[in-house]
Amino acid sequence: MLLAFDIGGTKVAAARVEDGVIRERRQYPMADDPAGFAHVIERLTEGWAAPLRVAVCTTGYIDAGRVHSVNLDIIRFWDGFALADLLQARFACPINLINDGQAAGWGEYVARRARAAAPANLLFITLSTGVGGGLVLDHRLRVGRMGWRLT
Repeated sequence: MLLAFDIGGTKVAAARVEDGVIRERRQYPMADDPAGFAHVIERLTEGWAAPLRVAVCTTGYIDAGRVHSVNLDIIRFWDGFALADLLQARFACPINLINDGQAAGWGEYVARRARAAAPANLLFITLSTGVGGGLVLDHRLRVGRMGWRLT
């Protein structure tokens, strides 16, 4: 089972994915502090089997498993927050982290590729609580030095 999280400035969503199909989805408001965030993660996954892998798209940029907010007025504790460590301690499986704008851009590219209509290059811009985006060049997602972390 894959456990997927979408962490934004106002909400945290989780999905239990089996065989590429979302079996269940839950959502709670984003917490104001690290302890509250850990509690949200617990509530979102309550009663679900242990995942084989956790995939996370999140607002902010990622550096060595820590998340940094571009605007600390949105998530005040997201200034070097050790997201990978928190999730690793909770789930004890591989954790994949990626910026949410990059994930959305890659998702759009993959959806187009499935219909044989994927361009070699794609720029995706998202406007939500913040502004973000993803860039695919020559069929590869560009993430930069702080774009993602695989554990």
